[in-house]
Amino acid sequence: MTREDILGDLTGIDVENDYRKIPVADIFYDEKFNCRGKPDPMTCQKLADDVELNGLDNAITLQPFTEVDGKKWRIMAGHRRYIALTTWLKWNILPCKINHRQMSEEDALIYNLNENMHREPLTISQEANSIKHLKDKGYTVGEASEKLSLSVGWVQVRFMLLDLSDEIRAYVEESGLTQQQIRDLYTMRKDENQTNKFFRAIKNSKGKCLNNAIKAKVKGKKTKRQRNKTEIIDLQTYIARQLGHGLATRVLAWTHGGITDGDVLDTIKEICRTKGIQYQPPLEDTLQ
Repeated sequence: MTREDILGDLTGIDVENDYRKIPVADIFYDEKFNCRGKPDPMTCQKLADDVELNGLDNAITLQPFTEVDGKKWRIMAGHRRYIALTTWLKWNILPCKINHRQMSEEDALIYNLNENMHREPLTISQEANSIKHLKDKGYTVGEASEKLSLSVGWVQVRFMLLDLSDEIRAYVEESGLTQQQIRDLYTMRKDENQTNKFFRAIKNSKGKCLNNAIKAKVKGKKTKRQRNKTEIIDLQTYIARQLGHGLATRVLAWTHGGITDGDVLDTIKEICRTKGIQYQPPLEDTLQ
């Protein structure tokens, strides 16, 4: 069966607003296609309760699909709604919106990402996983940014996350990290000992007050002296915990060798851009 067999003659059809009632048996549900992954059963149940009380506000979006025997459509957006309607409410016929555009698999995945980003916020892990196919295909950050119509910085952080260890990515999925922490861990990734130490510091400081090591070293002391690497990392962690990551933590990371000259200059350049300040490269006899 071809796409034309499924859709028939499209003459006169509004490709943006073609709503149909589709049997569940004809729909292919693929949680791997969905950027959110497997929907949470509890949120699906809550959605089902809301639909039963107030009705369904948004139809599920489908596209013609011939890859699986017996199926005519694949869900492009609305995986959580599909589970709520079929598992909890036992609907056999679903109100659906048909997307008639011929799309590559790549463009269909991007469509799914865009639809989800306009609904309940995605985690940064979900966003990273949703654009992994672009990274795997060799897209540069700039090319992916153009393809997604998203900023270079947005894409860059998520590409960085995909290059981190399974342990760190699992932690991000469960507990989250700031974008700056992801950047810092990425720049340290080739030094396993340093990466592990900084990662432990992030986990140990989560939810705690002042770092005890910082308190002991700072309290009541006015002596100026050269600080060692451990003290610099401790201060970097403390500032991140209190104020979030920014130029201060990036400079400290540069000071203890955690990031390169280019990395800290890129941070300064990005801050200049967001503040509308003209970026001036350093002089030849200073930082390159």
